[in-house]
Amino acid sequence: MTQIRADGEQAPTRESEPSGNFSTAKVNAQQSEMRNSNVRFEENLRGQYVSIVGDRSTANFTEKPSGALAGRFANTVLAEHDPSRVCKWEVDVRGRVMIGIVPEAQVEDNSIGAPDSVWAFVTPQSGCGIGLRRWGNSTILCHRGSETRLGATSSRISCILDRDDRTLTFEDDGGPIEGARIENIDDTDYRFAAAVGHGQSRVTLCK
Repeated sequence: MTQIRADGEQAPTRESEPSGNFSTAKVNAQQSEMRNSNVRFEENLRGQYVSIVGDRSTANFTEKPSGALAGRFANTVLAEHDPSRVCKWEVDVRGRVMIGIVPEAQVEDNSIGAPDSVWAFVTPQSGCGIGLRRWGNSTILCHRGSETRLGATSSRISCILDRDDRTLTFEDDGGPIEGARIENIDDTDYRFAAAVGHGQSRVTLCK
């Protein structure tokens, strides 16, 4: 599986690690044992164009500004903090969305001012964090300085943060997405983030 470092370069193959199906199967087995993070979206960390419904597990796009966050996060909502060393957030997505993580220390800087013309919380040119942008058959992995086009995915996507290994991995319906693994991420506190673009776009946290 192709791996990308946080600086945008392809990660070198570690010769000391087993290669092929054995290594992949080991990683898959470890991740399959993870439980979904039991967090909900935070009402006070909701963008102007995001509404939260039900038990705070679903974020919808709304045309009526009401949330507290503006600026780059006008279309973004953040989940409650999860202190676990390994976190897994599984979501069901619809429409034009982005899911991923943002550094907690950068939330305030990106949530002030007028709403940005870009609805996603990160692009190669601006914003913060690491996000998987999905719209129809288009899936793109984004962070500052890098953008990777991926294959089409289903609506059930998982985001797995391993603070010990300093990796972020995205899965599609339980299987790793080729090219959607970031290595050497910064060792800092992160929040799960979801951005909803327009119309019927929504993101639901799975239990």
